[in-house]
Amino acid sequence: MTDISIAREYMNTMAELLLIMESSPIPVMSYVSLKDSEWLPADVTDELELAIQRGLDKGLEKLRELLHRIQGSKELVRYAYTYQLLCWMDRHISYEKKSEPTVVSLYDMLPISEGKTISVGALNDNYRETKIWINPKYDTFMGYFDAEDKTVFRKISNRDAHWKMNGILTKISYSVWDESLEFKNIIIPIDVKKYKKRGEFKVAFTPITGLKDPLVLSFPDVEEKRLKQRGIALDGHKDADDILNRFCTSWKAACVKKADLFFGPEMMGTKQMYERKGDYLKILVDLIEDIKKEGLTPPSITIMPGIWKNGESMTLLVDGEGRIIGSQRRHIQFIDRADKMVEDIKPVPKREFCIIHLPGAYRIGGLICAEFLPQEGNDSVERLCRDLCCNLLIVPSFSAGEYDYMSSLAITKPYGTSVIWGNCCGAYYYSPRIIGGVSVAGTDYVERLGSHARCGHKCKEGQSCLFCIKLPAATRMSKPDTMPLDGTIEHMLLEM
Repeated sequence: MTDISIAREYMNTMAELLLIMESSPIPVMSYVSLKDSEWLPADVTDELELAIQRGLDKGLEKLRELLHRIQGSKELVRYAYTYQLLCWMDRHISYEKKSEPTVVSLYDMLPISEGKTISVGALNDNYRETKIWINPKYDTFMGYFDAEDKTVFRKISNRDAHWKMNGILTKISYSVWDESLEFKNIIIPIDVKKYKKRGEFKVAFTPITGLKDPLVLSFPDVEEKRLKQRGIALDGHKDADDILNRFCTSWKAACVKKADLFFGPEMMGTKQMYERKGDYLKILVDLIEDIKKEGLTPPSITIMPGIWKNGESMTLLVDGEGRIIGSQRRHIQFIDRADKMVEDIKPVPKREFCIIHLPGAYRIGGLICAEFLPQEGNDSVERLCRDLCCNLLIVPSFSAGEYDYMSSLAITKPYGTSVIWGNCCGAYYYSPRIIGGVSVAGTDYVERLGSHARCGHKCKEGQSCLFCIKLPAATRMSKPDTMPLDGTIEHMLLEM
């Protein structure tokens, strides 16, 4: 293991080098083709290797010396040197408890162990000075293709899609930071061999209800920059007990289907669903106790149906023990052009994004409703997927509009990001409904949940439902045919 102060200073040094690359006069990928004469002299790189062999502190000392030389230079070649040092540093990072003496282990900063969830912010503590926020980047599921007599593994993302050095670095990702932005990394250790053995990662979604107008709404005035607007707000639910029963029935069915992640739509969270028991969510603690008696295992992650209260729309993230591990707020208001109204969601001075890391499998981000859609001033997708390399987005919504979501599902494919969007059937007045959609990165697959609905798009009293989506643990990217994904979506009708 590496002394935590050395690991932190190593990250700080990377942040300073990344700041230099932000002003690179040529695209980052262009450095791949530079002639040997543009790189650091061989004697300099030899000195660096010898220094780190004498000890990580000596290697870091040499890196700082080279950094200061680059910072004091005005020659264009300093960008090539910076690129080279960043690649070298990336190769000398590990997340393992036991690593080579010449490798900087981040284990003490991120001491993951079975059954223990941890939360961290930036890996560097100089992000305020450098305006660079560094995130962990564990290995994730890969794509593969068959080439003659061998199987070749490759990244699912497009070669040049990620922001600058993010497409090159394999151990960290980063985003340009300012005071209005923050990221919370939630790391959940998993048995990745289990997913690879069964060949899939299962996500379960319940639309909760298709009963018309399930919400109690009010219409307050909203003020933005001293300009008054017509507003709309959620005051409650017409039948909170029915919604709770539907949630509980669907969540238990997700356990029967061995789902790894469960989520519900925006605005369908009731007061009882959000009752806490210390650091735990009472409803899930009770449900977990029930299903364990039946020999079932809860999902590793539950993203609760969203709640909207006092101008705040948010959801809670809960682990397999019922422990609250984070919350995700919505930062973007939806403006209803047809009815000329805006949601009464208060603006926040800081956008906070949670990223759930399942080492070896996924980096999962969540965007609520309108925050997923392209619109003026909204760079949420770019931050999570282009910069911080999330490879799965979960998008819960309560929306009377569905086509905007379907047409946006594939926009993250160049980043290697799959998307699962789920809507509440009660939000859309007409039948049939799209309900939600799935886009699988590395394939041509974009599919509607509604195309698999077995209910005739009519919600019956005393009946709930669940969609189970199977994402491949390894995506076949062979030509000319795309990976067959029949059976990816399954719809189940459940008696309450």
